[in-house]
Amino acid sequence: DYAMLENEFLRIVFVRLEDRFPYGLLFAQKGPHLEQVATTAPLSRVLYRDNDGADHELTLDPSNVTMGGTSAGDATLFFTGAYEDADGVEWRFDANFTLYEGAKRVIADYHVRAAEPRDLLHFAGPTLRVGDGGRGAKKEFALLPGLEMLEGDEVSSSARDAAPPLDDRLAPHPYKVTVPAMGVQQNGITTGLLWDPLMPWTDEELGLSPLFDSPNRLHGENNHLVGVFLPTVPDWTPENEVRAKKPYVVDRDGLRARAQFFTDPQGTVFDIPDIWADAYGRPKVADMPRPDEEVLRLSRDGFMTTTWDEESQKSRHCVGWEPANTPGFATLLWYDFLASDDAAVRERVDLIVSKTLEEQGPGGLASTANCHILRWEAPFYFGHLTESIEAARAEVDAVMKGQNRDGGWRFRPTEDKQKTLGKAGAANLGTCARNALTVLKFARVTGDDRAMRAGVRALKFMDQFSIPRGSQTWECPLDEPDILAAGYAVGAYLEAFHITSDAAYRERAEYWAKTGLPFLYSWNLPDRPGMRFGSVPVFGTTFFTHSWFGVPVQWNGLVYAYYVQRLAEFSDYPWSTVAEGIVVSALHQQWTEGELRGSYPDGYYGFCTEGRGPHLNPEDIMVNLFALRGHDPDITTVVARRNGSRLHV
Repeated sequence: DYAMLENEFLRIVFVRLEDRFPYGLLFAQKGPHLEQVATTAPLSRVLYRDNDGADHELTLDPSNVTMGGTSAGDATLFFTGAYEDADGVEWRFDANFTLYEGAKRVIADYHVRAAEPRDLLHFAGPTLRVGDGGRGAKKEFALLPGLEMLEGDEVSSSARDAAPPLDDRLAPHPYKVTVPAMGVQQNGITTGLLWDPLMPWTDEELGLSPLFDSPNRLHGENNHLVGVFLPTVPDWTPENEVRAKKPYVVDRDGLRARAQFFTDPQGTVFDIPDIWADAYGRPKVADMPRPDEEVLRLSRDGFMTTTWDEESQKSRHCVGWEPANTPGFATLLWYDFLASDDAAVRERVDLIVSKTLEEQGPGGLASTANCHILRWEAPFYFGHLTESIEAARAEVDAVMKGQNRDGGWRFRPTEDKQKTLGKAGAANLGTCARNALTVLKFARVTGDDRAMRAGVRALKFMDQFSIPRGSQTWECPLDEPDILAAGYAVGAYLEAFHITSDAAYRERAEYWAKTGLPFLYSWNLPDRPGMRFGSVPVFGTTFFTHSWFGVPVQWNGLVYAYYVQRLAEFSDYPWSTVAEGIVVSALHQQWTEGELRGSYPDGYYGFCTEGRGPHLNPEDIMVNLFALRGHDPDITTVVARRNGSRLHV
């Protein structure tokens, strides 16, 4: 009365009721016990329009099953069924399920066809109701990469971070999904769905549309809905709807939807990008659009012309913005000079340094103006180190002055519009991570005990958080997931690890690095190489109305890339490949001609076809590229420890 596939990790059971198999039950092997984690009820269904224009539904519950295998260690269940619609037309449905030895995934391949042309409005591909028959709607986390990162009782399609209609993410545009996967974590077991974003479902159509509802309000059920369907958004079905406005004519050739169910008793939702990579291949770095030497020349123009203000003899963060003395740019141009031996570059370095000293004094070389990553490096190259360290100390003292007794920093809005972004006095990872990084870097470079103690308190406070949020509250809602928070947290924990060699800090850095992966595109359309490793900044908006879904903001990813590069030295995970992929995506976005030459756009709109301003200086690109080539401009520190004391060199 049932058909079953099973290995050491999972079991999927398809139950026969009378002469049909209406659904399957998915179990995970957790320790010595099997735990039901999801159902496939119903297995599939179609909505179609009859000859008189009325809409109908057919439940696709197969009547026949056979079993086969291609080799030792794998097996496939082949289900078939035939159905007659309101006009007497026969439909046929095939559903094949394959399980391999040692796999935590079941391949589900659905195929529907009709004996005569029919107007199809919806075909449910592989779909799970996670928690059905088990934990229900309770969860620890849920993830739809690029759109949703939920914790505890948080619900999908919430208006907390996006005003209607932007909040609706039930059936988003497939290009907004960064990693084609979704899942829910319950009782330490993560269960969900994976698919190929370029899977052909006809001879001319590619990709599947995702369906994500946590909890399952679409059907009013006590579970979480994860699935794929056809015909796709937006050409046939309007975004966030499940019924096509433009029917797809299905015939004897039919159409198919293939995906993979997975359940992982040991993993978390932040392992979903790796589960997808295990199924479809780890994302490879796109081809470099130009060699390193040309990148150097292009970025040189970005620093020396595009973001340079000739009148004030100063640099800008973005084209057209207010200029400032920027010793960090002098550091990068000094590296350029060492690589190119270009006299004009050396002259610009000297000009930036002399102008800074003239207007801001010796301590001015510690300025972090116009930089996202570089901090206090310039005086190690150009002198005045004592005065610059004191200037850095004043900066750090100001940061520590804002620290609460519990070790954290709070959201303190300063403008009325900013007050709408979150509750004043609230804290999350993003309100703390950059400050913790600043304090701990100073402690690492100088050995300052006050900074060290403040940094350790900050990390203890940050340990309570599980999702990266809230690093961009100058415009973004406080609690929306944010890759910048993940990047700064990686950096902060690594600074503590460098000082103490405590492996717990390195492990926490790795955790936060994993939380950043869902913000990165693991795939790309064939004509858009810059899409791969494009970094969506937040799963939300600016001031609730400007959507960032499907819009990479590469400078966010580049900050993250720099810190995961530093993690690569202490990890077996391919973090250097991740960082290089982010850099290469930025190079595909970087302007090569005209007045913007050498800069790159803040946003990569039109699903990675249109760069829009403001247009940034190339600091983030060049810091990462130099580091990838073994020339990290950072201040190098060695910490010697003996009898509880530390010597910082």
